[in-house]
Amino acid sequence: MQITLIDDSVVFDGNSPLEKAMGGTEKAVVELSAALARRGHKVSVVNRTEQVAVINEVDWIPFEGPRPPESGIVIAMRKPSLLNE
Repeated sequence: MQITLIDDSVVFDGNSPLEKAMGGTEKAVVELSAALARRGHKVSVVNRTEQVAVINEVDWIPFEGPRPPESGIVIAMRKPSLLNE
């Protein structure tokens, strides 16, 4: 199943917990996305990351970039209005 997490807050990606201190929500996005990917799901995180990357089998996509064409589940972080993205 395609799962997309979307967040428009701060710059981070799947490597960020190893590089800097992070807030709880950001850590949760990193850990949840990686756990879902390990379970066999296709996972994309659309956020303020600076470049497209694949980290721990998760696609990290800049907020201004193209979204996955379809998602079985969309998880909006902090703002329900992100579901309109």
